[in-house]
Amino acid sequence: MAAWFLAAHSISFAPQPSVVLKNVELKGSTMGSRKEFEEMVGFVREKGIRPVVSKVVRGLDNLGGIDELFEEMKEASMPSQNDKT
Repeated sequence: MAAWFLAAHSISFAPQPSVVLKNVELKGSTMGSRKEFEEMVGFVREKGIRPVVSKVVRGLDNLGGIDELFEEMKEASMPSQNDKT
């Protein structure tokens, strides 16, 4: 089954069940104006920016995997004891 990703701005609604069942993922932002969103999309396209995805956890029932991701994010955001700041 193919997965689709759709970006949008100023969304304030839940996706319809048909979208969920088709494995379409909708990401949105309520920050900024439509013009700013269009400029950002143009910048990403022009520069060829691609996201870095280090790990994917599938399924809401995979709580262990989800907890592990949050722990990894927490550890990555904490300064190492070897760092001198």
